[in-house]
Amino acid sequence: MAQINMKKSIVDIDGKTAMRTEQDKVLLLRTVCVSALLNPVEDKTTGEQKFKDFKLAERIEDNDLIDLAAEEITHLKELVGKRFAPLIVGRSYEILDPSEEKPNSE
Repeated sequence: MAQINMKKSIVDIDGKTAMRTEQDKVLLLRTVCVSALLNPVEDKTTGEQKFKDFKLAERIEDNDLIDLAAEEITHLKELVGKRFAPLIVGRSYEILDPSEEKPNSE
């Protein structure tokens, strides 16, 4: 289990400026994850998995700090990776899995 702060903001490429939603609110990891869970890119998901995604989205929406199992983090990363642009994916991955090795900058 890992405790994830869902209130962390998604920052721009400069690493400092918080990205904003269309409603001019700071874009939070919570928003990214809930959106990925509730708006899948492909519709090959079973009803059972959609229900699990819905329940996880509820947990994320209701908690600022949330304990996530490794499988839940992997699932969130997969969905976020399919749904969003590279910047949001990269920043979300950094928050969801901070131990993930960063690529070499050669």
